[in-house]
Amino acid sequence: MRAKDQGSIGSMIAPLVGLSVGLLVLGGSIEIARMAEQLGPKVGDQVAFGLDARSQIASQETLAVTRADGSPCRLDIAMMQKSGGSLIVEERGPGPQRMYRIHWSGRNTAADDGNCGASVDLRLNDGQIATLAEAAGGYGLVRRRLVLSTPWATAGASVP
Repeated sequence: MRAKDQGSIGSMIAPLVGLSVGLLVLGGSIEIARMAEQLGPKVGDQVAFGLDARSQIASQETLAVTRADGSPCRLDIAMMQKSGGSLIVEERGPGPQRMYRIHWSGRNTAADDGNCGASVDLRLNDGQIATLAEAAGGYGLVRRRLVLSTPWATAGASVP
């Protein structure tokens, strides 16, 4: 009788192991989906053109975009690189086909009547923001001033 009991316990182990592995895979899949939703630019991220021409990648691409009011305009990346300006993420939409409200501040975005303006809110998608960030050399600003690194500077004291 003892051999029969051991056989029934052995036949229960395989389904329990399978169930455990299945639960781990399901949990991992849910976590990966949650992490993927958080990818992409966040509110406050910035793309700056013209600060450091060495870090910019030359681009002749022009993006057809939409202003926040729904009217179309164009972003001529070469012109933006030459004249300077910045984009700041002001709003991040939900879902996988996420749209962003971006504020452009700078000079003209195109040479003709497709110009978006010197200061305008735009609606862009992930791909358009990635193209602009790549052309600018990445996200963020390049510091163009000397920063003192002293113990009292980090403590909030003023440097004479």
